[in-house]
Amino acid sequence: MNEDKVIPWWVGLFAFGLVLLILSLTAFVFRLSVLFLDADIVAAWTSSSEGLITQVLFMSAVFAGLSFSVPMLWRCSPIQWLKLSKVSLYLNVAAAVGVIGLGFLVDEIVYLLHSSNPVFFDPSGLDMFNQLFAKVSPVVFVILALTVTLGPGICEELFFRGLVLRSLCNSTSAVRAVAVSSILFGLV
Repeated sequence: MNEDKVIPWWVGLFAFGLVLLILSLTAFVFRLSVLFLDADIVAAWTSSSEGLITQVLFMSAVFAGLSFSVPMLWRCSPIQWLKLSKVSLYLNVAAAVGVIGLGFLVDEIVYLLHSSNPVFFDPSGLDMFNQLFAKVSPVVFVILALTVTLGPGICEELFFRGLVLRSLCNSTSAVRAVAVSSILFGLV
């Protein structure tokens, strides 16, 4: 595979379109499942730790899969194209601890903001996570924490900063490429 090959800007946008299509089809299938299954069972599974882990792993696999397969289809080495390199175990552990710690900090800040202005800061999403984490075993807690914190972060970075941003940088300025990839990230 050619490491020096350039992936055009439209390939990154096409991959983004595929992400939207896959996630939309997945949401549609979930909606259809209520027609064939008991709605309470679907709702219980969706808000369970197993359901959350499955959903996060699926979305992470979509982002990672496209991040690696699109450069391969363009006959580029994904490792070279995404500029992946080995990172020390110490740095990985430090990043994981930092992400988890930052998550707790954000949770407390949102709680304080909600206390000061309940209309603008609705922590119901964080409350759902807190309830979910509170009722699982220690092993499931670790699996859930790693899945929710590391999976999306790594896979979304591979996709948006690796595939989309790099393909956009081939045809426009870095500032415009960062702006467009950031807007696309926000849309997802």
